[in-house]
Amino acid sequence: MQDEPADIENDIKHLERELKREELRNLRAGRKFMWLNPAALGVMLPIVGAAGLFIINEIRGYNEAYRAIGQLEQSRAEATSLQQQKNDLNQEIVALLALKDHFSNEAKRMEILLEDQQMIADQLYLRAKFAAHETQYAMDHATEIGDRISPQDFRAALESAGPLPLNAQETLSELNERYQIFADMADVSDETLSELLKTLNDFGPSDEARKLEWNPTGMFDAGQKIMTYQNDPNTPYYNVDLGRFLTKTEIEAFNGPFRQISD
Repeated sequence: MQDEPADIENDIKHLERELKREELRNLRAGRKFMWLNPAALGVMLPIVGAAGLFIINEIRGYNEAYRAIGQLEQSRAEATSLQQQKNDLNQEIVALLALKDHFSNEAKRMEILLEDQQMIADQLYLRAKFAAHETQYAMDHATEIGDRISPQDFRAALESAGPLPLNAQETLSELNERYQIFADMADVSDETLSELLKTLNDFGPSDEARKLEWNPTGMFDAGQKIMTYQNDPNTPYYNVDLGRFLTKTEIEAFNGPFRQISD
């Protein structure tokens, strides 16, 4: 029985230690969650809300910045593509301009060549035209002596002249044969020259060359083959042999009866 008080005392001390431990646990727990009271929550909620909004805005900002960076990269890629297209177009434009210059130069060269060819064609046309008219003019003189004498008329004239020496008859017969041959040639030549003049007009001369008319050789000056525009008092003088129009100085040197001065 003497040990009972001691046991009780030990139990009391043990309970006191347990109580102190419990108080310590409660104190620690109270310090950890002491801010979880209405006042603390009332203060913390706006701060937490503001912090949440800030974080959300920052996240949105980051997202928008990320999208902006993506759009910027896309814009840069498009700009690079457009620049490449621009460079390609510039190269094509340069090539087209070079082709334009080439064809322009070729057109000018062809124009000069055609002008030269036309000048040569006109010279040949005017030479042929002058020669045809000159020949026709000479043949017209031969036909102006009268109508052609037929062989029958020639024989009748010989018979009416009375008897002639044999050698005279042979000579006259030979002259008649030559005359008939010349007359036939004159008829054929006249037809040929007429066809030649028609053909020359289809030869492709210029309009200015077509307008030039023939004048007999030496009409304006001795030995000069001159073609002029008809019904034009100031007509230029075209020299067939030279293949060009004469200058005023050359015209003033004319000594023919029809000398004219072209201004």
